[in-house]
Amino acid sequence: MPGGDNNHGEDGKSEGDAGEGSRLGVTKLYTLARMAPASRHQLLREPRLADMGDREFRALTSPLLLRTRKVTGNMRGHGLRMKVRAMYEALTAG
Repeated sequence: MPGGDNNHGEDGKSEGDAGEGSRLGVTKLYTLARMAPASRHQLLREPRLADMGDREFRALTSPLLLRTRKVTGNMRGHGLRMKVRAMYEALTAG
């Protein structure tokens, strides 16, 4: 609607609409956002992308992801402490 105060274009879609990406889940969109643009465009051409399961999608995308943060020893130690605490709580809860 020309001159209207809504955020929709002439085709009725929102200007912030993700288009083809809107069929993907949040996890897949976040994963795609972490990729280099060339890899992202290559992957978006995959015809079965929206129908893939999580494992298949992870196997396809894991070599293409950019690591934005180096994992430190403190991070690994914190993760280990959280796992041990969760196991301890699970074993003592019963």
